[in-house]
Amino acid sequence: MPDEENEDHSIELVMPFVTVQSNDGPHDDQSYTAGYEMGRLDDQLEFEKPSVLDSVVLTENIKQVDLIAMKNGYSMTPTLHEEDPTWTFVKFTKLLYTN
Repeated sequence: MPDEENEDHSIELVMPFVTVQSNDGPHDDQSYTAGYEMGRLDDQLEFEKPSVLDSVVLTENIKQVDLIAMKNGYSMTPTLHEEDPTWTFVKFTKLLYTN
């Protein structure tokens, strides 16, 4: 049985960002990651058009998440992750009317 106190809880990307500063690249890690996360979310809402989408986002991006939801005709319900407040659960619901 693993020792939970000594267990490493790090997360590794399936696809590394090789052009970020932590990998000797020119781009700021945090900004690059935020842009990637927001771009993927915008694509999901704009092109897949789910009636409901449950997602997890970095809490620091929540204001941008709200703008992306509005742009694509969704309401959003955020819930801060209780154990790790750097993450927020978000439920997106397609509005019946859009501009």
